[in-house]
Amino acid sequence: MLARHPWLKEHPEWFKWRSDGSIRYAENPPKKYEDIVNVDFYADAAIPDLWVALRDIVLFWANEGVRIFRVDNPHTSRCHSGNG
Repeated sequence: MLARHPWLKEHPEWFKWRSDGSIRYAENPPKKYEDIVNVDFYADAAIPDLWVALRDIVLFWANEGVRIFRVDNPHTSRCHSGNG
């Protein structure tokens, strides 16, 4: 399955790519998800632009009244607290 999110074309530097040029899909071994791609939060080109874009998405939905957000598989990602 081909991922179609507009950010893949607009900001390819926000994602991880394989050496053959294909997108690296999400994995949570032993599962592989070819319909999900993860942003690379810590890519040099992602800071601060990706973080600002994601913040804006959360703020948009918060302004629409959403008060609960789901975070999938937080144990598979590094946590950045901003404190070092």
